[in-house]
Amino acid sequence: MKKLIASSILIGVSGSLFAAGENLDNYLIVGLSSSSYDGYSPSSSDINVGIGFPINKAISIETGYHIFGEVSEPADDPNRFDISTVSATALYAVAKYSHYLSDNFSVFGKAGVGLITVTGKREISYPSGSSQSSSYFENEETETKLIYGIGADYKFNQDWAMFAGASAYSSDIQTFEAGIHYHF
Repeated sequence: MKKLIASSILIGVSGSLFAAGENLDNYLIVGLSSSSYDGYSPSSSDINVGIGFPINKAISIETGYHIFGEVSEPADDPNRFDISTVSATALYAVAKYSHYLSDNFSVFGKAGVGLITVTGKREISYPSGSSQSSSYFENEETETKLIYGIGADYKFNQDWAMFAGASAYSSDIQTFEAGIHYHF
């Protein structure tokens, strides 16, 4: 009997999650953000483009491409020019849960994974007249990282909405983003 009740509840919940007849539109995502990289104090300016696929009013799947800007940090040694630069990109997919506070305003949480490529460069130059030569190093790593975040959406009308939120790509990259959704 307990299994029958549990099955009935599960069927009822899944029926409400995938409710037929809801007018749900896919949406395009364009966002501008500011990100900080682990170990680098300056932040970068970034762009995020993607697409969202709603399952119901509360749950959607978003996928996209985030281009993180480049951050640089000079070395502390005054006898040489030494600069380290880091840039990154992410191809991601997240599940987004929205809780509506009104017909037009919602808060959301999201979690998923991203394939993140980080490129690090280091350039060392010595002052003219020095017996040492210049050198350049570049390294690129691609890893799968957990993505999670929170934010808010405000829908102006049937087609346009704006959003703002904060996300973390594991512990390596933290970002604050604002942008628009276009529903089609």
